[in-house]
Amino acid sequence: MSHQRLEFSESFTKRQLKEIAKFSVPGFDLNQSAEGCPPGSLLCTFKGPSDSLYTGETFTLRIRFPTTHPFSSPEVIFHAPSHPAPLHPHIYTNGHICLSILSSEWSPALTIQSIVLSIASLLSTSPSKTPPEGDEQYCRRVKNRSPLLTSWLYDDDNV
Repeated sequence: MSHQRLEFSESFTKRQLKEIAKFSVPGFDLNQSAEGCPPGSLLCTFKGPSDSLYTGETFTLRIRFPTTHPFSSPEVIFHAPSHPAPLHPHIYTNGHICLSILSSEWSPALTIQSIVLSIASLLSTSPSKTPPEGDEQYCRRVKNRSPLLTSWLYDDDNV
């Protein structure tokens, strides 16, 4: 069995630095020098959307860029040491997010801002606080492997 390996940048490209400088989403705090943030990574902290099941809760995303970015999507996970991942049908308890723009529908035109807004939208429309079906098995199987190495199946358009 062969194991895929991803290489992540330890510094930001000019394009990424420009995106970071232009990032302006009220209620979202983007930090590239937070404690526990690996080189070349960003942490984005935000509150759950108002009028949602997550109102008042705080979440942190860790964003890492593979060396192939922008032609491949960044790795985006909920960063548990800061705040636990939300219970959501498309978010695994290990922080992995099943969202098409983070894999099969990735486009180099997408930005950090569009990614975090898509994740906030995912939270705002959730009908229940439940983990995905098969959460325990998935988390046990992938351990600390990057979600970029997962072949996601998008079969639930109801959430």
